Amino acid sequence: MVSTTKGKGGIPLRTRPILAAAALLLAAGLPLILPQMNARCLYLAGMLAFACVNGTRRLAIAIVLELISLCSYMEAIFSFTVIPMNVLSLLAIACAAALALELMGKLGIKGAQIGESDA
Repeated sequence: MVSTTKGKGGIPLRTRPILAAAALLLAAGLPLILPQMNARCLYLAGMLAFACVNGTRRLAIAIVLELISLCSYMEAIFSFTVIPMNVLSLLAIACAAALALELMGKLGIKGAQIGESDA
């Protein structure tokens, strides 16, 4: 039997982690595929990632997203390149991929977990 326990706002409690993971994936992924956006647009994703930390993998993703944001702003404001922009973009893509795999695992898609095997 499916639990219909609802929290504040009428959202079932079992769907809240899924919604948080989906929001984080959108915040981290959309700047990478929309035109005229770059790694500097990941500020929201970094803040949301820290708000949604629930384990070491999510904490690592939050730290990397904040590092990307900080390094890209250093380049834009002070013309000081800490890490080249193409490397920052690859790091952002890796974070978005890890978040996508996490969301797929929460949705119950088989084989989506990192390190999962059939053995």
